[in-house]
Amino acid sequence: MKLSTKARYATRIMLRLASAGAQRSQRNMDIARLERISPDYVAQILMTLKHAGLVTSQRGAQGGFTISRDPAAITVTDVLEAVEGPLCLVPPTKKKEVAEQASVRVTRTLWTRGSEALRDLFADISLKDLAQEVDALDRATPIVFEI
Repeated sequence: MKLSTKARYATRIMLRLASAGAQRSQRNMDIARLERISPDYVAQILMTLKHAGLVTSQRGAQGGFTISRDPAAITVTDVLEAVEGPLCLVPPTKKKEVAEQASVRVTRTLWTRGSEALRDLFADISLKDLAQEVDALDRATPIVFEI
């Protein structure tokens, strides 16, 4: 099991918007360049995030994308579910299938518990938390100028 590229990129894009703050728009081309992601893919992900209500956009010379609310109020679960749908290890089963076979019921319970644990883990981490970690790493990393 692994997260999709789209989910990982969406988290990085949201982290960049969280670091910029709600007052400063970010152009998708700038995000693409800074995050080293295809501009078309960034635009696609930003539209998905906009439809989920996590970002807002503004047209024009000063336009771009901004985070829609306080980064402390947006969790990693919010971002992942915006681009991937509900976090679940396995798709839902038909009631009849679950009721008939004991091994399906037992393993289904296991997968459900795993899904809940994963959702809870990511729900405890806000974009503000991640932005603070990035800021700390940036301050700890020396800038090297070479000629």
